[in-house]
Amino acid sequence: MSKNMTSTQRLAGAAILTLVTACGGGGGDSSPTPTTPSGPSAADLALQTTVPSPTYALGSVELESLNYLNTRRAACGFGQLTQNASLDKSAAAHANYIIERWKAGQIGQYIGHTETQGLSGFTGTTISDRQKVAGYTSTSAAGFGGQILTMGGAADNRIEFIRALLAGPYHMIAALGSYRDVGLKFTETSTVDKPDYYPAFVIDMGYRSHPQRADSIRTFPCGSSIDVRTALGYETPNPVAAHGLNMTDVGPGLFVSGPFGKKLKVAAASIKPASGTGTEFTLGVNLLALDQDNDTYIRSWGADKMNEAVLVPHTKLQPLTRYTVTLVLRVGGIEQPAETFSFTTGQ
Repeated sequence: MSKNMTSTQRLAGAAILTLVTACGGGGGDSSPTPTTPSGPSAADLALQTTVPSPTYALGSVELESLNYLNTRRAACGFGQLTQNASLDKSAAAHANYIIERWKAGQIGQYIGHTETQGLSGFTGTTISDRQKVAGYTSTSAAGFGGQILTMGGAADNRIEFIRALLAGPYHMIAALGSYRDVGLKFTETSTVDKPDYYPAFVIDMGYRSHPQRADSIRTFPCGSSIDVRTALGYETPNPVAAHGLNMTDVGPGLFVSGPFGKKLKVAAASIKPASGTGTEFTLGVNLLALDQDNDTYIRSWGADKMNEAVLVPHTKLQPLTRYTVTLVLRVGGIEQPAETFSFTTGQ
């Protein structure tokens, strides 16, 4: 990425997005998600329906982003995330490392979720290493940490960071995942109007013992969703290139999560304007379904993701439009009754 980032690029929300999940000594881009040991009770896995109010500064990117994300997670049945001081610390450390690489002219060489020992700002090679250094340790072998990293957006975007994450197939899987704790840090090299401006936004997530899960089918967007993005935008890795699609042309992802441990397949699906005017998207025609059967990146995360899929329209959605979604899913090989809901796009 050039240092001379244009205002248009800044306002794109997240010009570079990279995702990895890591556990223990992990940290590579294909580290599989560990399975939870047998025996957790329903209480262990219960959704967090209420969490303490975040303590980020009023008006900060961190506060507005977490509130926006938690509101949408809760509305669609994914449970909320609790701010964690140790994860705030590990996120801040990696954000500082990214800014140090930018200042040293190394942004293309050393950027990602790993850090290189000996470089300024180094606190740990992997996500797990840095979270442990910051004091976030697991209480059982099931403990798990992950990270979302965005670069290229500006602080004046505010919630656009999270809107972008909730449109990209790989990032929405993480942002809506089974984590319980979260830490956020937004860091800038300078003010937005300076030519040397460069931002980094790091979100560290984890759970110490057991994830939060629901034994039901959930989606994002869902029936109460508004302000949904009309396009995927930009995501690394590119989720649609292997299917002959241009990432900048397609619509936002629609995430589907079923009961844990049961393979989920989208048997039929459609997304169409409720008004009847505009493009209707149909599975197998102009609507792509990504899952472990056809996506190597999702498959690399292991069996924990067998119950998830993401639908991607081949073209962008219309702004400020109500869409009706119809899904027919197979869960554990058994076809379920059709589900229908509606959501509304934003600008």
